[in-house]
Amino acid sequence: KVLLLSAFFSLLLLPLLFLGVFVVDWLEEKIRNRFLRGFVSVFVVVLIAWALILFFVPWVLPGLLYLVYWA
Repeated sequence: KVLLLSAFFSLLLLPLLFLGVFVVDWLEEKIRNRFLRGFVSVFVVVLIAWALILFFVPWVLPGLLYLVYWA
């Protein structure tokens, strides 16, 4: 049960990981500081993920909470 749940969450997070790598590569010439570049890329990915969850599939957040705590 835990293995299937972790595989499911990994598949959900994989596109966000690819987006984060793209943002880091895109910011490589614009921001020289590695830590600041990482912070900005994580911030952008979290904002995009939050927007996707809240506006396109609002039923996913309560469903994931139910899946983690009561399933």
